[in-house]
Amino acid sequence: MRIWGYLKKYPNQALNIVHTPVQNVDEIQQKQIIDFANQYSYAKEEIDAHFPVPLGDEMKVNIYFDSDHANDKVSGRSISGVIVFIGGTPIIWRSKRQGSVQTSTYGAELNSMRLAVEEAITIRYMLRSSPLEIMKL
Repeated sequence: MRIWGYLKKYPNQALNIVHTPVQNVDEIQQKQIIDFANQYSYAKEEIDAHFPVPLGDEMKVNIYFDSDHANDKVSGRSISGVIVFIGGTPIIWRSKRQGSVQTSTYGAELNSMRLAVEEAITIRYMLRSSPLEIMKL
C-alpha cells in the first residue's frame, strides 16, 4: 500500500519492475508445479467482468511465507512473515504477530498461509485494476 500511496502522491514518478524471476526453477520444482496444476485442473480464477483487458504480458508473482512458532515466550504467540515478489522486485513485505496462540507449528504455518493468500488476492486485484481505479484508493 505504501508503494501505491507513493505513486498516488507523485503521479509523474514511475516504478520499474523487473519482469524476470529472481531465480530459475529447477526441473524438480517445475515437475511439482505441473503435477499440482493437473490435480486441480477444475479450479478457475474468479475474474471480475469489469476488469480491463490486460495491456501486457502476464507477470510472475511469487509469494514466500513462514512462521516462527511460539516466538513470544510470555504470550506464546507466533510471528508470521510474508514477502511478495513481482518478477524479481519485492513489492510487499510484512511481519506480524499472530492474534491467537497456536498449539502446534502446523497451526502457526496455516495462519501464515492465510495471511499470504490474503496478500495474493490483494496483489492480483491491484495488478488487474486500471490505474484510475488504483488512484481512487
